[in-house]
Amino acid sequence: MVVLALQSPPPSGSSPFLPWGKGGPRTVNAIEFTPDGSTLLASLFVAEHAKWQGVAPRTDAPEIALYESRRDGDGWSAPRLLPFAGVHKDYEATLSPDGNTLIFNSIRGTRGTAAT
Repeated sequence: MVVLALQSPPPSGSSPFLPWGKGGPRTVNAIEFTPDGSTLLASLFVAEHAKWQGVAPRTDAPEIALYESRRDGDGWSAPRLLPFAGVHKDYEATLSPDGNTLIFNSIRGTRGTAAT
């Protein structure tokens, strides 16, 4: 199999999207915006996020989890773990066009077993 990656130079005067500033999380698995653009959902590596926040990650934390960030004036709030996230590997969130349905990948064990 041959895979080609074509990359064009960025438009003149453009800058990278850094919602949390230059010191924010650098590894983002996926970003999704709500239809009104006021909230972004991101798949972030839990240990990297904890380090950025200056805390130790939980020993039972998954490798990756879903976070939300809300538009805050001209910038974005620090990413916050979604209420249901942080137990299993949850990533690559996508919203339905109306923003009412969230679908995401997750690695979870079957009933009575642990996920690996």
